[in-house]
Amino acid sequence: RFVFSLGTVSSKGGMTDLHSAGSVHRGQWCHLVGAYDGSTMRLYVNGLLVGESTAQSGEVVLPADTPLSMADYHDGAEFYPLRGLLHEVCVYDRSLSEETIRKHYLAKNALLEAVPPLVVSGCFGDSMVLQRDVPLPVWGQALPGDKVTVACAGREATARADASGFWRLTLPQLPAGGPHEFTIATPHGRIVYRDVLVGDVWYCAGQSNLAYGTKASREHGLARQPLPQIRLFTVVREAAGKPVPFTGGAWEECNFGTAKEFSAVGFFFGRRLHEELKVPIGLFNASWGGTPVESWISRDALKSMPEMESELRKSPEDKWERSGLFNQMVHPLIPYAIRGVVWYQGENNRGRAKQYAELMPALIGDWRSRFGQGDFPFVFVQIAPFDYDK
Repeated sequence: RFVFSLGTVSSKGGMTDLHSAGSVHRGQWCHLVGAYDGSTMRLYVNGLLVGESTAQSGEVVLPADTPLSMADYHDGAEFYPLRGLLHEVCVYDRSLSEETIRKHYLAKNALLEAVPPLVVSGCFGDSMVLQRDVPLPVWGQALPGDKVTVACAGREATARADASGFWRLTLPQLPAGGPHEFTIATPHGRIVYRDVLVGDVWYCAGQSNLAYGTKASREHGLARQPLPQIRLFTVVREAAGKPVPFTGGAWEECNFGTAKEFSAVGFFFGRRLHEELKVPIGLFNASWGGTPVESWISRDALKSMPEMESELRKSPEDKWERSGLFNQMVHPLIPYAIRGVVWYQGENNRGRAKQYAELMPALIGDWRSRFGQGDFPFVFVQIAPFDYDK
């Protein structure tokens, strides 16, 4: 039997077991106990088979709609980032029967206190920034039928989870300020996020020119001064074949250590806003070098364009070229309240300028429609001339 013991890496490198349901975000890890012998291993979540692997690294590839996924190595061969909805994760040798595995699962969980899940997307968390002066959508999963109450800074809203457990509500608008506590509660669970600020939130997206960190900038020295009222969130770089409901990640205070890896364009943009507006600034960094614009547009929007609809029929499963980044890096953040979008992309579409003139407005209209917050500002860079062969 190969067991994943779940826990958070402490400042001393220790592990704290997690036995209850919850959402594991960036900064929390999964430790693999034991080593693979090369035989096919099976991964079970809540007693149900969700994936298999023959890889000795311990990486298990799961279906796109499974609310759990393994990412790449992080600090050595034995630590792996883990995110998603989980209760207990065990990997069993295929020589064990389904009945044996099921019995073990039931016996194991009979000893644990049953804690029903209450989960929200990773875009909510400690140190987050909420958009000021607008209604604030909040969403997640709970037990079907549970009443969900969200409260922050004297404002409160309630909703009831539907038959699938999904819930969504809208918290009344808040003025700029903080820090606040942000509480989500049901009859069976409670989540409290602390050090929450209210200000302006911008979603920064694009390819390599947006992705380059401040450490690659001549102005890097200007990032050494801590800016505690600027908060940074780096969206995990992954593509998906269909829209996923939640994202991993975590909000971080802006300082030399966090800013050097964050988008330089996003950082300098956010810092200028903070200096001018004197309010907290939240920045999402959703960037991936070498990506075409059509990967950032929803499949429904692409289907509405005759030329792209034809392309989709030729390669319906090409998630990298067709909506793959929208599914994984945009959709899970919708409808988080934002002030606007900063966009820096175009290099990978340079050979199709006429088509890009249709795709770019399609992307802007698609995102504005889906976020449901009106025609928010969409600030983008027109690529300057460069010697690209022809």
